[in-house]
Amino acid sequence: MWGIAGVQSNQTITYSPHRANAILPRRLSPPSRIRFSCLLQYNPFFVQQVMAMEARAQAVGAPPQYYMFPQNAGLSAEDAQRAIDAGLPIDRILPDLHVGASGAVEAAAALFDNPPVPGFFSGAINCETNADSHDHLRALQEAADLIDWFTADPAVTGRLYARTASFCTSTSSQFDYWDQVSGHFGAGSDTGLAGQMSSTMSM
Repeated sequence: MWGIAGVQSNQTITYSPHRANAILPRRLSPPSRIRFSCLLQYNPFFVQQVMAMEARAQAVGAPPQYYMFPQNAGLSAEDAQRAIDAGLPIDRILPDLHVGASGAVEAAAALFDNPPVPGFFSGAINCETNADSHDHLRALQEAADLIDWFTADPAVTGRLYARTASFCTSTSSQFDYWDQVSGHFGAGSDTGLAGQMSSTMSM
């Protein structure tokens, strides 16, 4: 589920019935089965938005929610401290690591070794591997990166919740000419990828 940058936690967005049904199919509520939410773009209301979503999740008895943050570097020191002071579940705040064909494990290790403030033990997630190709070299790169994941230090992979890879059938020529659209394959588990892998595909 994706949020909208710049929308404050006390604002309400009204959707047409058609769009509302497309965004939140009836099978998802109530209670909501949503577990991961991505708040797009860094905006000054991120901590407030997570506070509001966490309060609502607890009020309706939803399972633990995970909050994807849209930049590799994670929260600023100021926002990280605000999140700690607010009592938010820091381990469920997940910077989304955008990498090339590989490198998320190393990016996560660097992120975990350098928290913005002491005690900010966030997780991470790898929802973009932008390889710009889908030939056999890409298959080898995928294999190498999965080996990297499954042989990495569990202290890292235990906090790294998922990996997705895009396999493409056309270019995104209307946007940035990057050869990556159409299909996404993901692998992951609730406890990171150290233990087991399950695969899903959405078109």
